[in-house]
Amino acid sequence: QVGKDGYYLLKLLSDQQPALLELEKVETLEKVWQRHYTRREDGEVNWIANADLSKAATAIESPYDTEARFSTKRELTWTGYKVHLSETCDEELPRLITNVHTTVATTQDVSCTDDINKALQENNLLPARHLVDTGYIDAQLVIDSSRKYGIELFGPMRLNPSWQART
Repeated sequence: QVGKDGYYLLKLLSDQQPALLELEKVETLEKVWQRHYTRREDGEVNWIANADLSKAATAIESPYDTEARFSTKRELTWTGYKVHLSETCDEELPRLITNVHTTVATTQDVSCTDDINKALQENNLLPARHLVDTGYIDAQLVIDSSRKYGIELFGPMRLNPSWQART
């Protein structure tokens, strides 16, 4: 019903007040509807399942937050953002959050590592050894972290999924 109501509103605007179609909020509504609903020739409106949506990197997911993006990681799906937290892990000290880095949900973790290190450096919070999970490390980042920040980037490397690596 929501999909039908949105298309009905857009049709009324088109027929009776076409100038309103140029308003940013109306354009956003139309983009969201085009992404999330299909409309058949007989007028029937259907919701598009998450699995059937097109790539989400630039798609507007919500008229309420036009920068929120849809993302999937394994079985988890969400619309919004990713928050990357850095914390201390000294055994004799309490754990403290030292940096918060927020990105749109479609940003790959590995592209955030340098920005995180830069923020830690600007706040004089660089660790001697920066422990990260698989998503935040690659060979070039290990080298760059040592050269640029004087730290050891440490964590499990991602597996190479290419056919060359398998043979």
